[in-house]
Amino acid sequence: MGSNSGEVGLMPYVLSRDAKIYYEVRGEGPPLVLVEGLGYAMWMWIMQVEDLSRDFKLIMFDNRGVGKSDKPPYPYTMDLFADDLKAVLDVNNVEKAHILGVSMGGMIAQHFALKYPSRVKSLILVATHHGGRDVVPPSKEVIQVMFGPPPPGIKDERELYKWKMSYALSKKWYNENQDIVNRLVELRLAEPQPPEAYLNQASAAFTFDASTKVSEITAPTLIIHGSEDLVVPVENAYKLHEKIASSSLIIFKGAGHLVHVERATLFNNAVTIFVKLVERGRYRPLRRPLIVEYSIAELEKLLSGSAEDVSIQ
Repeated sequence: MGSNSGEVGLMPYVLSRDAKIYYEVRGEGPPLVLVEGLGYAMWMWIMQVEDLSRDFKLIMFDNRGVGKSDKPPYPYTMDLFADDLKAVLDVNNVEKAHILGVSMGGMIAQHFALKYPSRVKSLILVATHHGGRDVVPPSKEVIQVMFGPPPPGIKDERELYKWKMSYALSKKWYNENQDIVNRLVELRLAEPQPPEAYLNQASAAFTFDASTKVSEITAPTLIIHGSEDLVVPVENAYKLHEKIASSSLIIFKGAGHLVHVERATLFNNAVTIFVKLVERGRYRPLRRPLIVEYSIAELEKLLSGSAEDVSIQ
């Protein structure tokens, strides 16, 4: 294993098949791996790193095709992405981890759990779907935003990414948090992704279909989704919840696709409570979806089965 890893200019990489994958590790504790979505690199976790690294050994990496990782010139598959994740676990000598994936990262997490079930302690599936024919797709307008030409009047990449991000966030939050939006855009511009690498990543998402197998997942699973998600409509979260018997579902009312950014504090709390309960063997799947607005105080009682029914406001 050691021969596959190296410090390139003090930056840790692991060789996975034909690609060098960049990773970082922060904190101590049970290992929690963060897996990003389409076109996003490790910068997407700016609202998570500080909080989650207090309690966990946080393992982050750039998927192939983005950030500091290699960008081989061919369409990628979920199988490749899952093996990249395995390589990162292997080089860090992690036998079993909690896997958190957002959007396409949630698809990678599902594929990984089906391919390497013994390596998964729990899953946190965020703003994602199980693929296949019964997935509820985004609107034609959103598909156009993701893959079509930019509208006239967009002057540069900064404006382009801000415009795209307005569809990934709820209108209200986007308008009220321009400082965070601008910071995310700057981080994205600092590590530009070639258009062909974006399409190579998208190829894996388009062909992903775990719809008939996802019910085989037995690991404790927390599904998190925003009710105003335009990219992966919220109906998909209910479908996942239905098929994974060991899952609990939290819907953040009013949040968009980047729910981990919009509701960062609550999101981080929910993840922390869930992982700690799994670690203690106290997690119990909550079959009734939880609609959360601004408080998550009773979540621990609910997910450990020690509260019959608590209304969360």
